[in-house]
Amino acid sequence: MTGKIRPKLLLVTIIFLFIISGLFWLDRSLARQAYESSNTPTPVPGRTYIYFGDYYKELPRSAYVSRIIVPDTIVIHTDDQSGNIPERWNTLTTWYGLEGREGGGRSVHFGVSLDGVAQYLPMFTNAVIQCRGVGLYTDRHSIQIEMGGRTYDYLITGKASPEMEKSIRTTTGFTVKLTASLMEYYKISLENVVGHYKVGLGKSDPGQLYFEQYFLPELEKEIEKRNLNKMELSLGD
Repeated sequence: MTGKIRPKLLLVTIIFLFIISGLFWLDRSLARQAYESSNTPTPVPGRTYIYFGDYYKELPRSAYVSRIIVPDTIVIHTDDQSGNIPERWNTLTTWYGLEGREGGGRSVHFGVSLDGVAQYLPMFTNAVIQCRGVGLYTDRHSIQIEMGGRTYDYLITGKASPEMEKSIRTTTGFTVKLTASLMEYYKISLENVVGHYKVGLGKSDPGQLYFEQYFLPELEKEIEKRNLNKMELSLGD
């Protein structure tokens, strides 16, 4: 009897694994279809769209608030991608990480990583869609940027591997240029560019040492390069 049952059990096991595998790939396929179908911003009557990213992939509607805001602040985050493989930090991982959190209920306007700048939410000539990134108060008046990776303070403390240091510097370079463009376009002052740790309860990203000793100085250089002054950036206040 035992010899006859085992082949049946083996067959049942194979069928079960085949079904599970099929469901897994179907789920991934549907997720990718949803991702790839979001190349065009959700229409908003009477608004002209503005693009700052290298490509546009809109997050699910559940991830953001259907409210148009006028930004006066920029918040910089990191998304906690693995520090063991910094050479693989990318904006697609950032997108899926946000889409999968809390039922797709978290968002930022941009993801920045080694592959460049991804825009995740609609932005307009004088306003943006409100994201869900920090908390209701800050979200109501801010543009938010998520950089790929983690432990950016390691760049300052000397703990970063050569690969991590290169990834942090590259990602920072893209983010600084994006931030300067947003500051210029929406008339946001340097004083209103802040790290997540500054406005998020219990948050430490992107790292206070990194932000104050590397990011902000690099941003100031970019502002000077573009000949932007405080008067120009404060016209929208």
